[in-house]
Amino acid sequence: MEKASIPANKKIVIFLPISVPGSGKSFLMGHFKSQLKEKHNADLQVISSDVLRKQLMDELASKEPSLTTEELFSKTSKRSPHFFNEELAKILKKIAKEDQEISFLFIDKNNLPNAIPRILETLEDRCSSLFDKWRFVGLYPESFQPHQVSNKLFYPFSINFMMNCVQRVQDRKGSHETLNGQGYKSANVLFSFINGYQNEDLNDNLIKKKFRMHLGVKMPMSLENKETNDQFDNEIIEIFNGIIKEDNPRFDSEKNREKVQKFLDVFEAKKYVFPQVSLENIKIFLDSLIDTCFNLFKSEKESDKEFAKKKPQNQEETKEFQNIQKMPAKLPLYLGIFANEEEKAKTLISDYITSNLEWYLARHPEEKSFEKDLKSLKSNFRFPNSIHVTSLFIACNKNKTNTPNFQEFKEGKPLAIEIEAIVYVPYKIICGICFYDNNQILIENEYPHLTMMISGYQAKHSSNVLEALFKFHQSPLKGKYSQDFLRKQESIENCFTDVKINTEKGSDYQKIYVLRQKEILTIEATTAFGYK
Repeated sequence: MEKASIPANKKIVIFLPISVPGSGKSFLMGHFKSQLKEKHNADLQVISSDVLRKQLMDELASKEPSLTTEELFSKTSKRSPHFFNEELAKILKKIAKEDQEISFLFIDKNNLPNAIPRILETLEDRCSSLFDKWRFVGLYPESFQPHQVSNKLFYPFSINFMMNCVQRVQDRKGSHETLNGQGYKSANVLFSFINGYQNEDLNDNLIKKKFRMHLGVKMPMSLENKETNDQFDNEIIEIFNGIIKEDNPRFDSEKNREKVQKFLDVFEAKKYVFPQVSLENIKIFLDSLIDTCFNLFKSEKESDKEFAKKKPQNQEETKEFQNIQKMPAKLPLYLGIFANEEEKAKTLISDYITSNLEWYLARHPEEKSFEKDLKSLKSNFRFPNSIHVTSLFIACNKNKTNTPNFQEFKEGKPLAIEIEAIVYVPYKIICGICFYDNNQILIENEYPHLTMMISGYQAKHSSNVLEALFKFHQSPLKGKYSQDFLRKQESIENCFTDVKINTEKGSDYQKIYVLRQKEILTIEATTAFGYK
């Protein structure tokens, strides 16, 4: 379908659950569908990965009737993702022809955090040729508190929610398309999904910022309070933690089978009670969600076109009138926060880096190579093309103009760059860690930063370095990329050796320093479009 044939004002809201099997998402969206029809006479279309997987399994069973359910499931694993994308394309085309100004689609699928960028990219590509506007809504479970396994490991779900999921999966007994109550097998699948949420935060702002969705919604999928969470004793929690804490669990191993079976035996013997959210409260919540969805396309108080017709009546209205985001005549390469005076900023950066490196060397005189690095700093390193923090990288991807990061961006807004610590890779790159509240600006990058100086690496490799430090299971500071973590320390002096940095050329093992003597570095800056 060509862009020119898109009906005017054709819009779609797409719901993506961020959860695990047994969460109750299908149950809640079933009620959402009924209330949407009753209140607005609108339809909710649903595409289910489990239903489609069962369809593939049935087709294969008709050809090879001797295969067991497990064998059918295994043999359809390769075809399933492609089939899902094919059916997704079909249902979006069908929705585009609906006689509804705003259409709704629920993707009934357990979306792990690392898979969300891929499905959003697919959806943006499909929607851009079928709809005038689209909005993505991330649905995640309400939790009393995240489950803390150790000082270095947590899960965003409460222990009560996860135990609820165990109970629901075990209770299915043939009522589910692919994951029925089959003891070890079904529990094992659930645990593998839970494991995919290691050290992942879930909240409304993070879903907008990290996953580039337009809205994050906390869903009442279990009754969450202190009482429901306190019912689990140390015995069951220790067994549970022993299963989910593995970095790279081998879920089919004999050792893991024993752990899971022991957990199920104890879980069944405890006979836990799981009170649920009342249907009345669910309906109240869903009514509010429906109203919110119909207002999603009002990115400002009024549309740019309507607002432009009004003459500002006072100073406050004039300010609001001037701040409305206009589409620039030329598509920028990126959006960002730029230093007001580049030469002054370069001097501040150079002095700050030198001061921190000299401070570290004074405390660690045994590091002779570090002294050599410091002496050659000015000859080896140079400044990047501009001093800025990127908030949204666009390049030629026009779909990104439909994201909250673009639509809520305000050019010309004073916003300082504050460096909380420097990250130094000798002879490669130096970048600064910084943080921004979502009320200030939405940052696309999971690890906001300022590339301060470069040598063997390019400016874009700052993200690779920070991912190597904070993102992966083997990262030395996994899960600690937070302002609270950094500011609780009077000073910071970390040195990590043989850190694996992934670049387009392959894996690179480097020494990385994370340093801050005492004070943070502040650079006066302003939001702007970037074209170079």
